[in-house]
Amino acid sequence: MKRISIIVHSAKLLVALAVLVVFAVASPARADNSRFIFGDSREGNVQLSLNGGATVVQAIQTGWYDQFGNPNPNGVGLHNYIAGICGSSDGCGNNSNFHDYFVFNIPTGVYTSATLQVFNPADGYRSPNPTETYNNWDVTTPISELGTVAGVGIFNDLGSGIQYAGTVVSAADNGVVVNIVLDAAAINAINGDAGLQFAVGGAVVLGGTTPEPSTLLLFGSGITGLIGYLRRRK
Repeated sequence: MKRISIIVHSAKLLVALAVLVVFAVASPARADNSRFIFGDSREGNVQLSLNGGATVVQAIQTGWYDQFGNPNPNGVGLHNYIAGICGSSDGCGNNSNFHDYFVFNIPTGVYTSATLQVFNPADGYRSPNPTETYNNWDVTTPISELGTVAGVGIFNDLGSGIQYAGTVVSAADNGVVVNIVLDAAAINAINGDAGLQFAVGGAVVLGGTTPEPSTLLLFGSGITGLIGYLRRRK
């Protein structure tokens, strides 16, 4: 009976440790490390190349919304279009997530291809990961509300819906223009907005982060302690 009690007690410890590890690794951890693209960006560095460059349209508005639904301040030189997490460990920010957007006046015409050309500053990409994925989406929020109306719904809208592109970015994109080829859904939307305004949203995919060193240390020390305990009990 004593042996059975020891086995049951050891099994309970294993279950408790497993729960602790799953919580530590799988729970939404504070993103202390920055994971963003287009940091320290400014208005005037974004354009839409249509029909292989036959028509080039400069963005008339760029900006972002943070996860609390706050838009970036309006004003000359303040139209930053960062996307991703601005972390606290490197002094960037308070771990807020940002979705960005771009607005264009589309000339009348018929378009068969479109490339979003976004300048990324010298330190525009920052992440502990070698690459991140930047996705672009349709925007259902009225363009007149972008940058002027706050709301978490707008933040969500800029990072969901109909996907227009998915682009892998890295530190190699620092200081250069990132060329984002838009898909057929985007081209259809651009043609539908010919003679009007067209908006596109963007967000960095944030799933699959690497566990923080402290999490790994907790996991390792927990396993080591359990093994030692079981050996002593045996």
